[in-house]
Amino acid sequence: MPSGLVFEKHRQHEEIKSKIHPSLQREALEYLLYFLRVFVVVTFVFVFLKTNVYQVTSVEGKSMYPAYDNSDILFIDLFTPKFGDYRRGDVVIIHPPSDYTSENKNFIKRVIGLPGDTISLDQGKVFITNNDYPNGITLNEKDYLSKKTLTYPSNGTDKKYQYPKLGSDEYFIMGDNRGGSSDSRVFGKIQKKDMVGKEFYRSSPTNKAGGFNVPKYNLNN
Repeated sequence: MPSGLVFEKHRQHEEIKSKIHPSLQREALEYLLYFLRVFVVVTFVFVFLKTNVYQVTSVEGKSMYPAYDNSDILFIDLFTPKFGDYRRGDVVIIHPPSDYTSENKNFIKRVIGLPGDTISLDQGKVFITNNDYPNGITLNEKDYLSKKTLTYPSNGTDKKYQYPKLGSDEYFIMGDNRGGSSDSRVFGKIQKKDMVGKEFYRSSPTNKAGGFNVPKYNLNN
């Protein structure tokens, strides 16, 4: 008997019918399983990116004014700082020392002193002393501070004030609003482990949107 006739004779068999015409229930189940797999993968990738690669944060307060204002939205790079050092001028998110504040809020500040630096403040100016500048050099912060901005220690003295030399994994951070920022002048140096990440893009306000540019200083590093 020709095979075509055999197939025709048994095409109503339930097993064959199920293969030729899958039930709507089975199709729905297959689609559901497919979307569940996609959902799980997308969720995993999203969580991984948000916890290891980047995060989005908004600025609260005026400690970085005028370069940054309240409600500015920043994208923070969490990934690359794990494999390298922060640069002078980086805008960073930090965990403030627990003995300074009990609030569970991160701070946004700018990196001023790098490992090996000794930071001094004198007559409203920031001085950097390190192996490259053993006699010290006045830090030019013209890219984000006006000429009228003065930087004084937390005790308000206008006499020279020197902070301890920064260790191999320590940084000195300050807000751009030098008269209205609680920073390393108050709670001291920050260790790298207390730094969450650094800004790489600002999305809001739209007139300031764009990638982060490291300030140009009058130092080699």
